[in-house]
Amino acid sequence: MIKHVKKIFAVLAGMVCILLFFLSCSQNNPNINEGYIGLCYYDNSGNIEERYYLFVVPSDDDGLEDIDELNIFHKKEGLRWRLSSADWLSVDADGKTWIGTRSLSMQNGEELPRGVFTAETVDKAGMTGRIELTFDVREVPHPFPVFSIEDGTYTIISEYPVHHFICYSGNGAFIQTVRLESLNGELSALSLPRETRSLALWAESPEIFVSALTEMKNIN
Repeated sequence: MIKHVKKIFAVLAGMVCILLFFLSCSQNNPNINEGYIGLCYYDNSGNIEERYYLFVVPSDDDGLEDIDELNIFHKKEGLRWRLSSADWLSVDADGKTWIGTRSLSMQNGEELPRGVFTAETVDKAGMTGRIELTFDVREVPHPFPVFSIEDGTYTIISEYPVHHFICYSGNGAFIQTVRLESLNGELSALSLPRETRSLALWAESPEIFVSALTEMKNIN
């Protein structure tokens, strides 16, 4: 009889522990507070390909580490991209943590669909938060930019309104971006990081979330 009572108490204690564990976890769905989507044209060995960049600001009562997946859907075309925490980029800006990607693309460099996309965060309990984002620019707004480097001087041919150089080290690692005020000039006047060995041109039209990224060029 005593053993039987002890077993009952042991079972009850275990159930209480399980209940306390679940009560300690939030039962609220994760949220996506804001987000944006844009299109970048990439020069891939002379072939101009499209890639979307998409970032969202998620929130979760159990902390951002509780978010397990970021899914991106285009329901009309039946498309889905799935990102784990190991896949997405995390950027802190203006007191917010953005997660997302700069490389949503189609197989074989096909054109990406326009219209409404749904971004969805999934936490470890399988609960979801969603936001709809729209990209509808259908015509290429500007010709793909061209830039050259010769004898320490750069020259850019571009109709985009904003331009940056992306600086890379000798092993191709990203260093920083440098905003350009002129379409031509001396590299020495740009105060590039000393370890810079190559540059890519990033041109953008920020008001319509469209940009273009060239291949890297060596500076010496």
